[in-house]
Amino acid sequence: MKIYQLGWGMLILLTLFSCAKEGNNTISSSRDKAFGPISKVYVVSDQDLWESPLRDTFKYYFQSAYPVLPQAEPMYDLKHFTGEALMLRKERRTLRAYVLLADLSNPESPVTKILAKDMGKEKIEQTIRDKSYAINVGRNKWVDDQIIVYIGGYGADMIEKAIAENFNVINKKIRDLEDKKIGSIVYMGGVNAKLQSKLKSEYGIGLKIPAEYFLALEDKKTQTIWMRKETEKSSNNIMIRKLKYDSKERFSKEGIKAIRDSLGIYVHSDIPNSFMVTNDVDLPMIIENMPLNDNYAMEARGIWELENDYMGGPFVGYLVHNPMSNELIYVDGFIHAPGVNKRGLMLQLELILSSLSL
Repeated sequence: MKIYQLGWGMLILLTLFSCAKEGNNTISSSRDKAFGPISKVYVVSDQDLWESPLRDTFKYYFQSAYPVLPQAEPMYDLKHFTGEALMLRKERRTLRAYVLLADLSNPESPVTKILAKDMGKEKIEQTIRDKSYAINVGRNKWVDDQIIVYIGGYGADMIEKAIAENFNVINKKIRDLEDKKIGSIVYMGGVNAKLQSKLKSEYGIGLKIPAEYFLALEDKKTQTIWMRKETEKSSNNIMIRKLKYDSKERFSKEGIKAIRDSLGIYVHSDIPNSFMVTNDVDLPMIIENMPLNDNYAMEARGIWELENDYMGGPFVGYLVHNPMSNELIYVDGFIHAPGVNKRGLMLQLELILSSLSL
């Protein structure tokens, strides 16, 4: 069996008054597309509101640590505009993701006036009467492929409550939109049809592999395949193993770690006796149940390192059960990118792995 060295050159409205429903007010045209960095949110509010304790609450959620990276990176980068500054320059209204925060107890606020116009005067008046909050998610207000989250509350406390109670939904809406942009980057060169065909015929899985990935290793005895993409700044890796489902313990933290560590013999450096292991001492390995394209799956996130060397990085893996064949598929994506921010690279890997189907 050959051992390979790790290389690197290596306006729809969603209303959330405790319950949610979709509207159908999409503005669709051939207008310009939104631009701007992925994972950057533009916050629009009055200056005094942004300088209040509300800002700490907002950052607590939107700038919590992206899971799990060797060096902490926030889920989102933030930039603040006042309502006046937003309207002052047209290019400030052509970005991808906005969150508008309005204190509805101040009807003269420019941001409150924006919310009242876009959400409807009646809805705002009802929220003020109830001294509550309202959240809408709008799309394509100024350009296409744009999302605007409107959060209006009667006072800063109600805005904070709205964020705390609805962040998971808001985050998913923003990520769903950003996945389209990430996909256009990942699959800019198309797909590797040969690798996709191989995975389907020999492993029984569908996985949308970008054209830049190549076959680094296949071990038919252990039913393991390793695919890589190498750039000047990073090594991007996908490893897959098929195995029998012989125990429910496979879906425990220890079970997934054992599967992942069994792949480590294939990954090493020039240092003798180096091999990849899961490092759950410096940072925890986090596991979570989740559906993956109608299949039961367990997601694992953490960091890896080379035993007897100093290489390492983040990984995300999915263990999926195929009830028809009573087999397991473990798909693992890991990055080696020293000195480079890794959030964006992991988002790309996650998008690829999320295409897994049985």
